[in-house]
Amino acid sequence: MKVRLAGHNLDYDLLQEIRAVLREVAALPAGRSAEVEAVRRRADALLEKDNWTPETLSAAYARISRDPRPVDELRAVAREEVDAARRSNQRIIFGLGHASVAEHAVFNLDILGVSRLAIEEVERMRLCSYTEKSQRYI
Repeated sequence: MKVRLAGHNLDYDLLQEIRAVLREVAALPAGRSAEVEAVRRRADALLEKDNWTPETLSAAYARISRDPRPVDELRAVAREEVDAARRSNQRIIFGLGHASVAEHAVFNLDILGVSRLAIEEVERMRLCSYTEKSQRYI
């Protein structure tokens, strides 16, 4: 069983990537070597991205029930395709009326590798909404 904080307003993997870059920058010696410049370019690329938005989380979790890809891959795709994530959210949340999908923009836990019985218990004792992979469609 694996339980992982997947995001709290921002995607967890994005935060981990940012943290790793900052650690690299902090550990580099003073100077303008090629290594320092490469890390700085990587940091600049992260800062230029427009995927610092919780919209990508809700779009990724909206796809989870019918998409066979793992949830971390769905989040990565949504982060890279922010405009598509926004269109998906617009269609699903406002067009189809599935407002619970928007709740994924706030807080997410991934619970992986557990039995169907364990999932039934999580659903029964839950304090909030949930989205699970469909056994019918996957």
